[in-house]
Amino acid sequence: MKKLLKFVFAILLLPVCANATTIDFNDHDIGTIQASDNYDQVTLHDFAIVNMLGGNVYSVFSYNSSTFNMQNGDISGWITLRDTSNLTTSGGFVEALEVYDSAVASMSGGNITRLATGPLGTGVVHIYGKNFELNFGGGWLIEGNWADETPFAIHYRSDSSTPMPGSPNSNIFLHTIPEPMTMAFLLIGISSIRKFRG
Repeated sequence: MKKLLKFVFAILLLPVCANATTIDFNDHDIGTIQASDNYDQVTLHDFAIVNMLGGNVYSVFSYNSSTFNMQNGDISGWITLRDTSNLTTSGGFVEALEVYDSAVASMSGGNITRLATGPLGTGVVHIYGKNFELNFGGGWLIEGNWADETPFAIHYRSDSSTPMPGSPNSNIFLHTIPEPMTMAFLLIGISSIRKFRG
């Protein structure tokens, strides 16, 4: 009878386990979040690498030199980077991004609504785009365009004790991507130099 009860209990628990809404990646795991996936929480530890190609996630926590690559999908809560973890975004939606400790975020696309970093250079963010504008009014607003001309606007705050509270200067690095014609002239110049030297 006890064996039968255990079997029935295990069968009843199967749907609960199958519909688990949290997932952990540990110890050099490599994982993918697909368009059909739906998680409340995703956690990365110990050099794990996760590629988000689509789907819906509420929150992502990244620790211990792990890497989260976001190409598409929707994060309706936040991404928190700690320790020496890394993030790259080239697409998708992120409601809030928090970058602390020695974590690094590199953004070249996507829709990031809010951004926060740690104090005085801890938590570094690299933004690759063009037409940058920084405006202060109750907080910083970083605006510009991604390489494909898509506009972005990111509300930024920092736990900083610099003279102008929340100044992005020590945490945010804006990298201007050259226009296609500029790149073409640069390549022509390089090839001309090679011909001249050769």
